[in-house]
Amino acid sequence: MGKCAKEYVAKALVPSLLVSASRAKRAARPLIRAVKIMGRPAKAELFIAFDDPYSWVGLDLLEDVLRGRNVDLRIYPVTERGISGDPDREDRLAYSIVDAARIAARHSKTMQRKDPVKPETAAMAARLAESCRGAEMMMEVCLRFLKALWEKNEDLDEADLFCIHREVTGQDASLQTDAMDRRLEQNRELMFKKGHWETPAILVLGQWYFAHERADRIGEWLDRAGWRKQ
Repeated sequence: MGKCAKEYVAKALVPSLLVSASRAKRAARPLIRAVKIMGRPAKAELFIAFDDPYSWVGLDLLEDVLRGRNVDLRIYPVTERGISGDPDREDRLAYSIVDAARIAARHSKTMQRKDPVKPETAAMAARLAESCRGAEMMMEVCLRFLKALWEKNEDLDEADLFCIHREVTGQDASLQTDAMDRRLEQNRELMFKKGHWETPAILVLGQWYFAHERADRIGEWLDRAGWRKQ
């Protein structure tokens, strides 16, 4: 990351996000109590990218953390993330591949991919995942794409992605590319509006986490809030 970008993150972005997160957590407490009393599911919003190895690790770990809990997980695929104009984007991506493999190994998982995912592959995976908005199988579609790309290092083309989508959903996808790309951009705008900029960020009951680093903390936070495994 360049000097200017580092100074911006250190002096402006991170402090403001920390303050915002703290305020959001305090403000959310009365609502959390009310939601729990009514027996409704806890709300969690996860932002992922298919060219991001951390998203594979994060969603894979979350699957176990959320299993057996009454949690409404809403997944928002994005194709653009991070700080606009970051001159060190490629270096950060290269590091994330190495680092994600280390994190996966700590959880007895193996990441076979060593190279970045092609932008066009990541974009099509995001469109197909977004087309599942509101369907129960959206998480499974996302996880199947991420596992194929990062865990298994499969060189997926468009036909392969459509095939996986069909295997999970039982139906052929019908996509309007321009409309779907607008929805993906709206997902990115939503992430920024809510106070984050990078994947795989997850907002759980007013608290932000990086899913690949804090899956255990997410479970603890849900436990404290009353959404324990059943």
